[in-house]
Amino acid sequence: MAALFRTVTFCFAASVHSHLASCDDAGCHDPMQASSMLSMQSLRANSSSILAKTRKDLSDIKILLYVTTHLPEEHLPYLRYCWPSLIANSALLQHADILMFTAKDLPQDVRDVFRNNSLRVEKYENPGYQEGAKLAMEMLTLDSSWYANYDWVIR
Repeated sequence: MAALFRTVTFCFAASVHSHLASCDDAGCHDPMQASSMLSMQSLRANSSSILAKTRKDLSDIKILLYVTTHLPEEHLPYLRYCWPSLIANSALLQHADILMFTAKDLPQDVRDVFRNNSLRVEKYENPGYQEGAKLAMEMLTLDSSWYANYDWVIR
């Protein structure tokens, strides 16, 4: 029987200006980072009600957070300074396993951000901007062992 595979993908709008202060407080200064953080705050706010309808608590559900990046220098501050706060304030993210699909080796301090999660890193050769984004999803769906044991995959 094929495993039920659910993926949640968040689209981040760069035009979120009204809530930049909350991200600035966390050390994020880029609008894309701010909107990403706001989306994660929204996920945190809504995840408890969604999960309450289907499960009694997070120990009943296996969640994989699929993070994709070609890991340019611009992404490192976000991983270093915004993610610790996001994880600390989200029971869902604290419970999730992390699969990082990246073109470069993760620096140790970035790995340390996810030290309380089960972190797996899959390296790839970046074929280019759009092709790399497509490759991330192709690799996930081609190798079902990446998600077979999870109830939810969040990208």
